[in-house]
Amino acid sequence: MKTFFTNDYRFNFLRIWAQFVCLITGLVISGTVWGQEVKNITRNTTFSTIQAAVNDAATVAGDIIEVGAGTYNENVTISKAITVQGVSAATVIIKAPYNSGNANTVLIGSSVTLKNLTITRDYGSTLEEWYACTVNQGINFNSATNVRLEGLIIKGNRNGIYCANSQNTTIINCTIEDNRTGIQLTHNVSGLVMTNNIIRNNFTHGIGFTFDTALLTATNAKIQNNYIADNWFSQINFQRNIAPTPTNVGDFTGAVLSCNWFGSATVGVNAVSAGEPGYYTEGNPANSQVPSQFGGTNPNAGASDRYIRGTQAEAVGIPSHLPVLEVGTDTKDATGFQPVPSICTPVINLTRNTYFATIQAAIDDAATVNGDVIEVAEGTYNENVTINKEITVQGVSTAAIIKAPYNNGTADAVLIVNNNVTLKNLTITRDYGTTVEEWYACTVNQGINFNSRSNVRLEGLLVKGNRNGIYCANSPNATIINCTIEDNRTGIQFTHNVSGLVMTNNIIRNNFTHGIVFNLDTSPINAANAKIQNNFIAGNWFSQLNFQRNAHPTNAGDYTGASFGCNWFGASTVGINAVSAGEPGYADQSPSQFGGTNPNVSATDRYIMGTQAEAAGVPTHLPVLEEGTDTKDAVGFQPVPSNCTPIVNTTRNTYFATIQAAINDATTIAGDTIEISSGLYNQQVLVNKRLVIKGTGATKPEINFSGTPGLASSRLTAFEVTSPDVTIEGLRFKVDLTKIGSAILASASDIDNLTVKDNDFVPYRSGAYGPSYGLRNAISINYGTYRVNASNPTGLLITGNTVSYDKGADS
Repeated sequence: MKTFFTNDYRFNFLRIWAQFVCLITGLVISGTVWGQEVKNITRNTTFSTIQAAVNDAATVAGDIIEVGAGTYNENVTISKAITVQGVSAATVIIKAPYNSGNANTVLIGSSVTLKNLTITRDYGSTLEEWYACTVNQGINFNSATNVRLEGLIIKGNRNGIYCANSQNTTIINCTIEDNRTGIQLTHNVSGLVMTNNIIRNNFTHGIGFTFDTALLTATNAKIQNNYIADNWFSQINFQRNIAPTPTNVGDFTGAVLSCNWFGSATVGVNAVSAGEPGYYTEGNPANSQVPSQFGGTNPNAGASDRYIRGTQAEAVGIPSHLPVLEVGTDTKDATGFQPVPSICTPVINLTRNTYFATIQAAIDDAATVNGDVIEVAEGTYNENVTINKEITVQGVSTAAIIKAPYNNGTADAVLIVNNNVTLKNLTITRDYGTTVEEWYACTVNQGINFNSRSNVRLEGLLVKGNRNGIYCANSPNATIINCTIEDNRTGIQFTHNVSGLVMTNNIIRNNFTHGIVFNLDTSPINAANAKIQNNFIAGNWFSQLNFQRNAHPTNAGDYTGASFGCNWFGASTVGINAVSAGEPGYADQSPSQFGGTNPNVSATDRYIMGTQAEAAGVPTHLPVLEEGTDTKDAVGFQPVPSNCTPIVNTTRNTYFATIQAAINDATTIAGDTIEISSGLYNQQVLVNKRLVIKGTGATKPEINFSGTPGLASSRLTAFEVTSPDVTIEGLRFKVDLTKIGSAILASASDIDNLTVKDNDFVPYRSGAYGPSYGLRNAISINYGTYRVNASNPTGLLITGNTVSYDKGADS
C-alpha cells in the first residue's frame, strides 16, 4: 500500500455544493484591548465602565456583564436583575472615589449576582481622611430578594456588607476583611445562606445582627462552614443597645449558626455589649478607633470572651453556635474558606451550599428543592432515609454508609417516594443484629425500595446485608449502573411494570437466593424494552436470573423489545432450568454473615431458573460474555471488551451489537454519544439523530462495507447523515469503490454543524468502479445528485482526517 493524499480521478477527499470549503484549525484571532474592558457577554456589547454597561438600554434582566482586569474608580448602582462578574477577584477592583457624594461602593437590588470582584473604597491617605470618608458601605442592599454574593474580596470599608430587610440572600466563598464591621444584618433577613466565607480582622464585629433599628427576623438562616475569627470585638454580635428599642427581639426559627470556626475549638457566649469604640469622636481622636490601615491593632487579641457576644446573645430562640469546626485550616488556595471535612456538618446541599448533620435533615430542609444535589461525606449514617423530592443524593465514595438502625419501625434503609431520584456512590445496608436469630427478627427488609416511581437512577452503589438489596415495583425507566449488590438474601426483585429498565455494568453476587428475580407471583410483569447487559451475575446461591411464578398460574410477562444477553453468569456455557429454584424460607436459611455457605456452589443448573424461564416472549440470555474478568478497580463491573456488545451508548449505558441498532434504539436521543470499540464493522449506517459517533480502543474501528448496498435512500455510502449536529470521530473507513462511492454522505434539509474529525479514509476497489467519478468522494456534503437543500450547510468542521489510497487493482 502506498500512502498519499489524492484528488485524482480515483477518489475525492471532500465535495460540497459550490465547491467552497473554508477549514481553519488551530488559528486564534485576538484583538488588543487598550485599557479596561467591560463586556455584556449576553449582548456582545463593550463598555469602558461598569455603570455604563449596567445602564445600557439593551442590558436587561438575566444578562451577564463581565469585567476585565483593572481598577474601576466608580460607584456602581445595579437595579436590574443581572450578574456582574470579574475575571478574578484579585485583579478586578471596584474602588469608590473619595467622597463622591455616594455612600456606597456598590448599591444593588433584587436578583443581582456579584461575583469575583474586589469591593473597596478610596479612604484617603491619612487617619483624618479615613474618619471623614462618607463612602460607608462596601455593598448595600435594602428590601431586596435573592441577592447572591460569590467569590468577592471586600475590604477597607466602614461596613463590608450592609443587608437590611432583604430575604434569601446568599453569601458564599467571599473574603471579608479589614473593614470596620464585616457584615451588618437588620430587619428581615430570613432565608440567608452564608457558607465558605472568611470573615476576619474587621475592627468591631465579624457579623452583627442589629436589633437596635427594628425587630429582627432570621428564620431559616444558615451560617455554616465559615471562618469567622480574629475580628477585634466579637465574631458574631447580637446587638440591642439603644434605649428606645429595649423590646426588639429576634425570630430565628429554623436558623442554624453552627459548624463555623471562631478561632478556637472551645467557644463560649458572653451576653454583654461588646463595648467597641465609636468610629470617630470629634475633638478626641484618642477615643476613636484606629483601623489597621493606619497602624491599629486588635486590642482583644487572645481574649477568650470575644466569640459570641451582645446583649441578645442568650435571648430565647437564638440558635446555638455549637458544634464548632474542629480546626480552621483552609484546604484550598481560592477565595473563601474550604474547611477540613468534619463530623460537624458532613452532609451538604451542593446546589444551595447548606450543611447538615444527617442526610434526612438535608432532604427535609425547606430550601432543598427538585434538582438539588446532596453530597454525603465518608462515615456511617445510622438512619433510615426517605427521599421525597426529585434530587440526587450522592456519597463522595462508597465509604459513605447509610446503615438503617435495628428494628426502629421502618422497613427500608432507603425509601424513594418521588420520580427522578438519583442515588449514587453510597453503601446501603442495615443493622441486622449480632446473632442469626436477630437477623431473622430484623424488620428492615429492603435496602432500597421504590414503588410506582419513574426514572430512578442507582449508580455506583454498594448494596449489602439486606433481605432484598433492591426492591423495584411498578417503576418504569429505572437505571441501575455500576453497582455491586452482594451478600443480601435476594439481590434485586422486580414486580409489575418495570418497562424501560436499564441494568449495565453491575456485580450481583453471593446473594443467598437469587441474583435477579422477575416476580410474577404478585402480578403480571411488563418488562418491555428492558436491557440487562454487561453485568456480572454469578455466585448467587439458588439462581442468577429467576422468572418466578409459583402462586398465580395466569400471570404472564411482556418482554417486547427486551434484551438480556451479554452478561457473565459464571460460565461460558449457560443453560435454562425452567423449574422452581426451591430456595428455603427466610428463617430456614443461614446467611453468610453467620456462617452460611452456598449449597449449590458446583451446580451447573443454577443459571437461568424459574417456572416462567422458558415462557413465550422471555428474551434469550444468549450470547453470554466470554469471561467474567473485571478490568477496572472500581465499583461495578467493567468487562473485557467483547464482540458480544461492542457498541455502547455511553450517555445511556446501553449496549448493542450493531451501530444501526444503537442509533435506532428508542432510548437513544439527541445529544447522546455512541462509542464503537476496535474491530471490523461490515455495515451501512443511517445517522438520523443528533449524535456523537466515535471510535474507542487501541486501534480505530474499521468500517468496511462489502455487502449489497441497502440504504432506504439508495445512496451509495457507508455512513449517510440526515440530521444536524452530528459528529463522526476516530473511525477508519475502508471504502470499496466497486460497491459504494463515499465514506460519509450528508444531505438533508438541515445538516448544519457536522463535524468529521480524526478519521482515516482508505478507498480501494474489489473490482471495476461502481459509482461514477463524481460520486466517489470520501466526504460528500449536499453535493451533486444527492443535493437536497439549495443553500449550503453552516457550522462545518472537517479536521484531522487522512486519506490513503490502497492502489490494489490500479497498481
